[in-house]
Amino acid sequence: MYEDHFQAQDELAERIRSIGYKVDGRLSAMIDISKVIEDSKDSQKDDVEMIATLAEAQKTLAATLSGASNGSRFMGPISTVPESSCMPLR
Repeated sequence: MYEDHFQAQDELAERIRSIGYKVDGRLSAMIDISKVIEDSKDSQKDDVEMIATLAEAQKTLAATLSGASNGSRFMGPISTVPESSCMPLR
């Protein structure tokens, strides 16, 4: 399953390159441009604070994905993503 995921990432990166954009797959690069803010390492939270933090990150992710879908017309239909590259929801 992980091999399929990595293959799908490579294919997506190639599609992005083909339309003239740079692809930087380093984790540090993704963290640098992320809109989700990581808590400080020494942060101690109770259950309510932890859930509030997760909910805020979820809102940020949802807003980002919503905006990303506006540019998806350049990438082709979503049906081109192989089912094998999708993680099952449980």
